[in-house]
Amino acid sequence: MARPDQIPEDIWTDALLVANGQSMLSSDGGYGLEDNGDAVLVRRLETKQEHKRLLAAQLSGLLALCQATREGAQALHVASQRQGGVR
Repeated sequence: MARPDQIPEDIWTDALLVANGQSMLSSDGGYGLEDNGDAVLVRRLETKQEHKRLLAAQLSGLLALCQATREGAQALHVASQRQGGVR
């Protein structure tokens, strides 16, 4: 998942760290970073591919997590602009 253009690298990294913490509490997945700064979400799928509906539900959950992470990064960016930085 590419970092949104309007999100600075430090905010992106902070947002991914927050998302990692929450993800690890609720599942066995987490984010990593590619050398170019893109996020990679890694999670073991719990079903075999012949269970298409379960696989679809798991993939939908991964998509929802990515969307929530992007929204969280945007919210963190807005908050940092209002407060002169988040730390």
